Amino acid sequence: MRIMFTSFIVFIPTTLLIGLMFSLINIRSISYLSTHISSVIADLIVMFYFYKRFIRLPITEAFFLNRFTTRILIPILVTTLGLSIILSDIDNLFRLILPMPKFIQDFFLQYFYTRQNMIIKIIASVIFAPITEELMFRGMILHGFLGRYRQINAIILSSLLFAVLHVLPWQMIGAFVFGCFSGWILTKTHSLYPCIIAHAFANLIPRIVILSKIEIPGFSSTYAIPQNVFQPLWFDICGILLVILGIMILRRILSNKDI
Repeated sequence: MRIMFTSFIVFIPTTLLIGLMFSLINIRSISYLSTHISSVIADLIVMFYFYKRFIRLPITEAFFLNRFTTRILIPILVTTLGLSIILSDIDNLFRLILPMPKFIQDFFLQYFYTRQNMIIKIIASVIFAPITEELMFRGMILHGFLGRYRQINAIILSSLLFAVLHVLPWQMIGAFVFGCFSGWILTKTHSLYPCIIAHAFANLIPRIVILSKIEIPGFSSTYAIPQNVFQPLWFDICGILLVILGIMILRRILSNKDI
């Protein structure tokens, strides 16, 4: 476990440097697909190197690739939906305090709220990103922290690193909160698969919104309207209730000694 901890001390800056290198190559096009490809390549290169060089565990044990009860999937998806609703309005508030530059706002508008290249966007954000990021941050980094720190500290610290990797301040709050939720799932299930599924669903929600043409102020067109527009109160309350309900069901299922 000490070897794993030491490995990701080098792992994190190396990943950032490789990701930055690929991003600089593509910076003129500001292509979200190229950014995701850059991140995936960086993650895979560094993970492969450190796994081969330092980690003396079977791959299933090193990355928590264990079986889990499918009974937890529905409450995980319910909680993820609730968190997405709540974090969306927190993002609205944060952008009111710290306005987003127009070129970044246009970038997110094109990526989240247009149908252009939708299949490519889904492949990049719903398949590639959840797998590589969960392998890296929950499978490797959190795993290493759990061998060195208390569980709560390990989850918070790995989530902070997950937030920092997102670089943009407007993404960091959501990344940190989701990282904590995903880390909690991992410690309770000892399986990375539910974390990947939750991550994929969180990234899929904006796609569902745009494809279904759902119109909710502050949620379905966040980057296309003035930054001081918030979601309806009833919608925020629904998000809070979904999180409470999902966590309660999850805790009840996971408390079962037979699982």
